[in-house]
Amino acid sequence: MRRFSKDVDVLRIHSGAFAESMGLPVLCRGDGGTITGTSLVASGANFLAAGVTTGNVIWLRSGDGKIDDAFEVVERISATELTISVIRGDDEAPAVGPGDATAVSYRVPTLEAKGRDAAYFLTQYFGIQPGFADAESGEEQIVDDDPVRMAEVYSILADVYGCRAVAGSPDDWDKAEYFRRMYERARERCRLWIDGDEDGQGDTVTDGGSMRLRRE
Repeated sequence: MRRFSKDVDVLRIHSGAFAESMGLPVLCRGDGGTITGTSLVASGANFLAAGVTTGNVIWLRSGDGKIDDAFEVVERISATELTISVIRGDDEAPAVGPGDATAVSYRVPTLEAKGRDAAYFLTQYFGIQPGFADAESGEEQIVDDDPVRMAEVYSILADVYGCRAVAGSPDDWDKAEYFRRMYERARERCRLWIDGDEDGQGDTVTDGGSMRLRRE
């Protein structure tokens, strides 16, 4: 089951979800990195083996404390080098470095599992495979993922804060409820075009508000 969003999509809505205190799974971590422009080089890292790739989020902290925030992974250049950027408006915007720094520690948290869960439940809601096993159409036939991408982002955030609240952080219930409401609104606004005959054009549409599947 693929995701409709990337971790950077979540970052652009709420960077706090990637703070170390959130306890997310981590692909890799280390120290001794150097930032030059948009390049992060960490000689002791193996970003390739860790599975770090475009669309991930990396938390960086410089030795002097001037940098301590989450950034986008724009590209993996090699096992020891990444192109990074401050939060951009979209994927097409040019990368902007956070400022040169040394003695940089890094941590790459991941929301991959929560993203896949959110994607599954969205396909279930919209009546397509794999969430709706008996459906004739599947998620691979969605013509454009953009309408459902934001719904998935809000679902992930609701899950993150809901889990924290259950684990003993009751103050996070309000955040979980806020993101749950945002998720429901985004889901209701979705109109998913399905390419049933695989000609590259959408021929049926699922309306998230009414949940009626109709042929155009």
